[in-house]
Amino acid sequence: MDPFNLLGYLILGGFLGMVGQGIRVFVGIKKVHDKQEVKDGSKKLSDLLDGKRLGLSLMYAFIIGTIAGVLGVVNYLGKELSTEHIFALIGAGYAGTDFIEGVFYRKI
Repeated sequence: MDPFNLLGYLILGGFLGMVGQGIRVFVGIKKVHDKQEVKDGSKKLSDLLDGKRLGLSLMYAFIIGTIAGVLGVVNYLGKELSTEHIFALIGAGYAGTDFIEGVFYRKI
């Protein structure tokens, strides 16, 4: 495998990992909104979220999602990627973040 082909796989894996993490972030924000709406419907979503903390969390989440996607794409190096492989890499970004965070929290 030539270096440019390898780089293409790694970039694609990182991007799909970020997509998976983006879905996870969206689901988390939706949960916060729905939970608050059940409790007290008077607050807006912008009142519930701190902008600086949200920005830092997004940056952290997308970096971790990228790492999970890159680690996931290693299984597919040199193979033709199908739709199932692409969804698996998005899933790696979504679920792999829990694995990576768990390893870091135990080591730190």
